[in-house]
Amino acid sequence: MLRQWQLRLAVVTVWLAAAGPLEAQAPYADPSRVEGWAWSQLRQTGKVDFNDRCNKATTEKGVEGALDARTEDKRWAKDCRRLPASFLVDMLTRLPWRDELPIKGVTIVGARLEGAIDLRDARLARAFALRNCRVESDILLDAATTDDLMEITESRIAGAFSADGFHTKRSLNLSDSEFMSPVWLNETKIDGRLDMTSVTLHGDFQASGLQVGASLWIRSI
Repeated sequence: MLRQWQLRLAVVTVWLAAAGPLEAQAPYADPSRVEGWAWSQLRQTGKVDFNDRCNKATTEKGVEGALDARTEDKRWAKDCRRLPASFLVDMLTRLPWRDELPIKGVTIVGARLEGAIDLRDARLARAFALRNCRVESDILLDAATTDDLMEITESRIAGAFSADGFHTKRSLNLSDSEFMSPVWLNETKIDGRLDMTSVTLHGDFQASGLQVGASLWIRSI
């Protein structure tokens, strides 16, 4: 009798272990959901363009085109542009998605990312770029490391940009972006280039102990 209960317990344990990851993968396996659609695009090309998604979804005459992330526009609230920030975190840090991404990494265009992009202490194996995006919360890169390029350009970040102790062996490009809250680059190490040309800062900027191995371009407007 004891062995039967032990066997049943083992079966239940295996089932629960399998159910957890499968449940977590469910949103990304459904192409009718925004996460599933985005994952299918990234898996194939490494790039997902929400301008294209909204153009196909609109019922208005003509196409919507690209929006400027740094200007107020009610169209940014459309469902076709909304993406949970946790999606990007999963793509960059969790299996199986991390290892199934193209070697060139992740590029997201024209999205409204909701929630914090929390990559603290992460070891990032792929480059990633946010272009013309609105990030509605924080971007947290404290103590994260990567061998690849990181790019957040022509975007609006509502929350803090915190990269204390962040280290990249390539470059960090923040050009043409608008930061509504503090930017922290304390003890940040960038082996390549730091590009902050045409950046708009509304909060504090701290860069104590910042190390840049190549060129440093900073011009705020």
